Amino acid sequence: MTFAKHMLGSMLPRVFVAASVMVAPAFADTNTLTAVKGTAAPALDGSADDPVWQSAPAVTLNFGKGENFGGNGRTEGTLKAAYVGDMLYMVLQYKDDTYSQKRFP
Repeated sequence: MTFAKHMLGSMLPRVFVAASVMVAPAFADTNTLTAVKGTAAPALDGSADDPVWQSAPAVTLNFGKGENFGGNGRTEGTLKAAYVGDMLYMVLQYKDDTYSQKRFP
């Protein structure tokens, strides 16, 4: 192996790691999920109308390549989080125009 190929082979992974470290903080700033502190556990009833969810900031998510739609399904949703004591609660809401209840596999 020539010196140039050896240097390229050993330096390239380091460049990718350095680049990902520089990009990661900028990405995290726009997509950070923050859990709010609740006074009581939210009701686990399939509804997101519990008061704790009103104060929880949402992260917007875009879903694509839906398996149940031949790889063409797309929708968007939100994710929120709250904690009470040492318990973490999350609520995911998404648009489902077909009200599809088909699941994997």
